[in-house]
Amino acid sequence: MKTRLTQYFLRGLLTFLPLALTIYALYLFVVWTESLAIRMIRPFIGDFYLPGLGILIVAGLIFGLGIL
Repeated sequence: MKTRLTQYFLRGLLTFLPLALTIYALYLFVVWTESLAIRMIRPFIGDFYLPGLGILIVAGLIFGLGIL
């Protein structure tokens, strides 16, 4: 009984950890791109900022690199 519970726990942990780490990495990426976009764009447009603009800028850069 104890080994079966341990197996279930470890299976659940092995399933949960990659999912949780992926979500955390995506969260860090979004926060980083948003802060980078704010620092890059603020001198040109002032305090006006749209949420998600950092992700659009990164997607545009990736698309531009693909064209090159």
